[in-house]
Amino acid sequence: MLPAWQNEWNNIIRYVIFQDETLKTLMKIPTGTSILTFLDKHFIETGIADETLSSEDVRIIYGDFHSEGLIPHFLKQQLSFDIYVKKSELRNATKDRLMLRTHLIANRLNALLTKKDDPNLGGFVFRVIGETSLGTSLIGYTRYNITFEYKRTT
Repeated sequence: MLPAWQNEWNNIIRYVIFQDETLKTLMKIPTGTSILTFLDKHFIETGIADETLSSEDVRIIYGDFHSEGLIPHFLKQQLSFDIYVKKSELRNATKDRLMLRTHLIANRLNALLTKKDDPNLGGFVFRVIGETSLGTSLIGYTRYNITFEYKRTT
């Protein structure tokens, strides 16, 4: 049986992230894509990606990590999302060609995960602690990161 926090995170994926049509449009997810295909090809947990990105226009790789805080026995919990977008798809998400698809996706994740009093967030409280463009060794793709600090309430 999964720990409670993993069940809650799965529900966030199921009811918040995967259900959001705006995010799926920004990610160029084909209509009718199942949640399992979404997780296997487009929204992948760190350590599960086992093939080189080559055909998806957008892929998000995310991971949960902890670091020691200033207070003994207290961990800072962080969730980091690396957003990969084909360069040919970077500037065509809106009529304004200066708007980058990577930034729009990061903004949408921010809006979804920082909603106040959303029962679908299952006791998680997220706060953005950083956004930055990153280099990538994937030819033809750009990479952008958004990182959240989070806590769980019961």
